Amino acid sequence: MAFKVFGIEIGKEDFKIAVLEKRLRSHRIIRLVHRAVEADSPEKTPAMVRRALAELGFDQERDRVMAVFPGEKLTSRNMVIPLEKRSQILEALPFELEASVPFDVEDFVCDYVPIKKVDEGLNIFTVLARNRDMGSFLDVYDSCGLDPDMVIPGPLAIARTLRGDLDDFVEVYIDIASDSMTMTFVKGTAPVFFHVSSVGLDDGSDSIVREIKRQFIVFGSAVVDVNASNAVLIVRSASTALLRGAMEENLGVRVEKAPLHDDGAPVDGGVGFGDIPPREAFASVVGAALMGAELADVPVINLRVRAFQRKPRIAGSRVQTLTAAALMVLLLAVVALSGVYRGIELGGEYDTLKHKTRAEFKKALPSVRNIVSEVQQLKNELNRLKEKSMAIGAGLGEADPFLDYLLDLTRAAPAGGRLDVDHLILEPGRLMLSGRLDTYEQVDQFKQNIAKLGWTGKVNVSNAKADLSGKRINFRLEVDTKS
Repeated sequence: MAFKVFGIEIGKEDFKIAVLEKRLRSHRIIRLVHRAVEADSPEKTPAMVRRALAELGFDQERDRVMAVFPGEKLTSRNMVIPLEKRSQILEALPFELEASVPFDVEDFVCDYVPIKKVDEGLNIFTVLARNRDMGSFLDVYDSCGLDPDMVIPGPLAIARTLRGDLDDFVEVYIDIASDSMTMTFVKGTAPVFFHVSSVGLDDGSDSIVREIKRQFIVFGSAVVDVNASNAVLIVRSASTALLRGAMEENLGVRVEKAPLHDDGAPVDGGVGFGDIPPREAFASVVGAALMGAELADVPVINLRVRAFQRKPRIAGSRVQTLTAAALMVLLLAVVALSGVYRGIELGGEYDTLKHKTRAEFKKALPSVRNIVSEVQQLKNELNRLKEKSMAIGAGLGEADPFLDYLLDLTRAAPAGGRLDVDHLILEPGRLMLSGRLDTYEQVDQFKQNIAKLGWTGKVNVSNAKADLSGKRINFRLEVDTKS
């Protein structure tokens, strides 16, 4: 069944929409829309967007929305991570990036695409955005009645629009606006780096060429062989010949004005950018729409992750709904029967576990002869140890808080995880703990739980890395104590 993919970019001065029609084995861009926004009446923007979408036949339940996130609010990294499974990389990536960015792991979202396998693991390209910027961005779309399926980084959307698929070359896509310039390095089909600067057409060709040359030297050479690069130029102006000539002369690379792969779709220009905006102005929304049509074939960076992840929607015809309901009833019946059989199995497992627990209890407390309740009797023994510890502490003029700390740390362990402690060191004013948990999220949760304890001050995770198996996370915590 055919549906549409809408690539949308909403800015302060205008908004652009690319409409792609997606069929079973093909897709094509069928419409390009631009509307200028009244600078002194930004509150009119949501109504303008809703009206444009209605004219385009937008169906919230069926069609797909790909929102373009502005490049100037993004940061990218080209890095190697010692993991290969996507689920493990997504879990570890925020912690790997935290050391190289000036904010905490809770303050940003990120996603990645693979570049190639290397001896140390996987070479990846990752993009991150601040949570506050992502929240403000999605609020704008919400005011327009939109809940984007994906949020695509602008520089990568532009690169997809003009992708040349040249595996033997690195192409540098240069998007030059009046007051800014975005450079995106792409090798084959994979982005490997991008940078946004404040130099634009208003600064003149000499300033633009100097900035491009600087980016080649400072950033490009760190991730690609710039000498083998082609620069592909996207300029929101008709007079580009002089600029292209200056770039070729000073950079020593071939410069082209890139074609826009928009299938010759008709342009509804409205006002702004002249009567008919240049097609290059639609590069980002066309690229986002193409990405939405190719999700099964090409990996895409989507910044709607973690707290901003889109809730799945349920849509379909009445027949589909009734079929789904019937399948759900059947599934519940199967689950109920499975539960009966599983209950029988768990009965035997419980008896086995109970015997093992009692055997371990006898090893730990051989002096206890009559075992009635392992849990209660263990608590009683801990209380007796605590009283002895306090008696010793009283002789020194103070009570020893170690057992209280140990009990609190045990209770702070994340639910559903296995905490292994290798070292626990208590010094005046400081506690150090090293061990292992199952996931990075559990390490972060453990840190937050400890920070809520009444006797703790600052809590710092000084190291959190996957072990050699890649299945568990080694970590080290340093905790300031108040007593």
